[in-house]
Amino acid sequence: MCGHAVIALARYAVEHGLVPRTAPLTRVGIECPCGLVTAWLAEDGSVSFDSVPAFAFALDHPVHVPGIGKLNVDIGYGGAFYAVTSAAKLGVSLDGRLRDVVDAASALSEAVRRSISVRHPEAEDLGFLYGSILTDGVERAGDGPSRNVCVFADAEVDRSPTGSGVTTRMALRHARGLVTTGESCVFESLTGARFTASVNGAANQPGHDAVTVRVSGRAHYSGKASWTLEADDEIGRGFLLR
Repeated sequence: MCGHAVIALARYAVEHGLVPRTAPLTRVGIECPCGLVTAWLAEDGSVSFDSVPAFAFALDHPVHVPGIGKLNVDIGYGGAFYAVTSAAKLGVSLDGRLRDVVDAASALSEAVRRSISVRHPEAEDLGFLYGSILTDGVERAGDGPSRNVCVFADAEVDRSPTGSGVTTRMALRHARGLVTTGESCVFESLTGARFTASVNGAANQPGHDAVTVRVSGRAHYSGKASWTLEADDEIGRGFLLR
């Protein structure tokens, strides 16, 4: 589940007539690999979505990261599995050199993958660690916005706070008793982009105390492209190289 893509697609679907607009909110259902995600477009153009069931998979999981040492991390699921810890525990700063942050997060992801096998109770193909989220250490809503960076897949860096990552962080906060149902939290990426999130309530997920999370943000148009196919363009119709 890409939360920012859900936000963008929901706005596009309504504003381009794929889904009829209703007031004050327009519901858009988006089928993701992790399941159905329900998004809501407000009249001001902002979008919220309700996540699939999210849960803490392991709290304070011990792991040894080469070059850094032993530390405990939390592992959670919010549409994808992430390892979550503060950047300081890995000896880096979110205000420092990005390459150092990416290398530390990638090393953490590999160490976690070697130390534990994550499992989704209902979908075997979702049972893999997608990446790591390094935070500024702020975990309570009353302490203000929390900055984080998500390093996922092949050492890619998310420019947004990460929809599935924010969902995961809220599930972990809820599991630790750091956030109550309906309490609003703000998350900020390294670019300054912000998502707001709150726990809706309990969700049904076998073997886990799961919750659903509502994440809110904005998406903006950046361009438009079109493709054509001329009548005599055989290659343009597609081809396979064996």
